[in-house]
Amino acid sequence: MIIGNISSMTWKSGGSAVTNEMGYRFTYDGLSRMKDAIYGETNTLSINQNRFSEQITGYDKMGNILSLLRYGQTSATGYGLVDNLSLVYNGNQLQSVDDHAPNSVYGNGMEFKDNANQPVEYGYDKNGNLTKDLNKNISNIRYNLINLPSQITFSDGNTIDYEYGSDGRKLRTVHQTGNTILTTDYCGNAIYENGSLKLLLTETGYVSFPDKKFHFYLKDHQGNVRVVADKDGKLEETNDYYPFGGTFTTSTSVQSYKYNGKELDR
Repeated sequence: MIIGNISSMTWKSGGSAVTNEMGYRFTYDGLSRMKDAIYGETNTLSINQNRFSEQITGYDKMGNILSLLRYGQTSATGYGLVDNLSLVYNGNQLQSVDDHAPNSVYGNGMEFKDNANQPVEYGYDKNGNLTKDLNKNISNIRYNLINLPSQITFSDGNTIDYEYGSDGRKLRTVHQTGNTILTTDYCGNAIYENGSLKLLLTETGYVSFPDKKFHFYLKDHQGNVRVVADKDGKLEETNDYYPFGGTFTTSTSVQSYKYNGKELDR
């Protein structure tokens, strides 16, 4: 029987630190849930295997992930296990995550930051909204009447405030880090920072200000921004993604739109 799950995929970005064609070979369980995403290089995926693999080693009866292995770059020339996660739930609500991996990721790749060691590391309100995440040092998240986050407070006192229109579209964020405040306003396809025009988004990329330069996106089938190039075709940013959306290699980041074309706010 043909189910239609993707069995493998490959890609190649000219500006990536990896010169070979890169890709994944996928396996699934009987319910079409991903089990293994085995990384490899070249069109046969047989070179440098497992450098950036992800493996789901357990699901519960509700389909929640119980354990996950993630591999990545651990030094300038080394690769290995960077996440060995065990996840605990209360019903369908995540309660805690423990990381047993011996290595930390090198550079700006993705890994889980195990910043807490408590039985309950996540909190929720009566609507099921996340209200705290101790592993991200988030002590409180407040929501508006339509369950959109209005303020995130971190354990060091830093905050992020959000404002929305009546249709739920984000209109403003205010990042306060110590005594520094960064206000970002979203006016249609125009983005302002502290009152000055920074970006003008287009269907194919954006125009940066004040230099008024065009930048173009190259996206994959999911809408993930893989490459950013200038008007002359010079690569400015490349992104390579794990199957669940984290970046395992990223060149110098020049803009914040990444996985699924969504803004990465961190």
